[in-house]
Amino acid sequence: MILRWHSAGHNKLHQAVLQEDYAQIATLRELAQIPDRWGFSPVQLAQLLGKQRELALLIPDLHAPKRQIFQEEYSLVYWPHLVFDSFALLRRVYGLCRRYWRRGRINRRHLWLGHYYAREIASGWTPPLAIRPSGIAEGQGLFVREKLASGAYIGEYTGWVRKDKKELDAQNSYCFEYLLGIFAASSFTIDAKYQGNLLRFANHSFRPNCEAKLLFDGRIPHVVLFAKTTILPNTELTYDYGTPYWSCRENPLSD
Repeated sequence: MILRWHSAGHNKLHQAVLQEDYAQIATLRELAQIPDRWGFSPVQLAQLLGKQRELALLIPDLHAPKRQIFQEEYSLVYWPHLVFDSFALLRRVYGLCRRYWRRGRINRRHLWLGHYYAREIASGWTPPLAIRPSGIAEGQGLFVREKLASGAYIGEYTGWVRKDKKELDAQNSYCFEYLLGIFAASSFTIDAKYQGNLLRFANHSFRPNCEAKLLFDGRIPHVVLFAKTTILPNTELTYDYGTPYWSCRENPLSD
């Protein structure tokens, strides 16, 4: 089934990406960064739909080394950006966000943060990080290699954006509720069990040195981790997974 972006307000390259028309993509690369009426460029559309072959025709893969490490060492797929389950779901989230913006559930602070960190989100940037055995939990943890100032941007929590599945998600430790705004009940999940970026390795703590914040880029929300305090090199990064996470799991009494 070929899914079509609305015909008005986009260029031929958007349609070529959706139709997986590789010959057309190769000839229209000069349009790769031109946004449509909703603000999505063909590159961004390919990123958000996980179309790696199409992306390879449009831009260099700057994340190739991390992809290789994720695959070889952890049997995971490295995704520096959110990837939506379908084009229809991306449009659904976009539409809901427009509604929540009008109702004040997405505020100017969310929008300001989204625009301020737009380059970091678009590039999948993080400070130098390392995956090492955790000092507070079983398995691996996420460590910072250099000093971070309080309030420093660490990175977006990425993964597969899909409809939530309550019972299955309770057995998945890598699900993050994909909130679309303040007091906006969400039926969507960011699932990083088999795909995502380095932030999937950040463990829970009731005394965290990081915090998750909601950013809005004018189209879709992003969940981003920031330093709560000054963090020294080789420190494990942690954040509070929050009440929704522990509501369907055994809550640790302490850490």
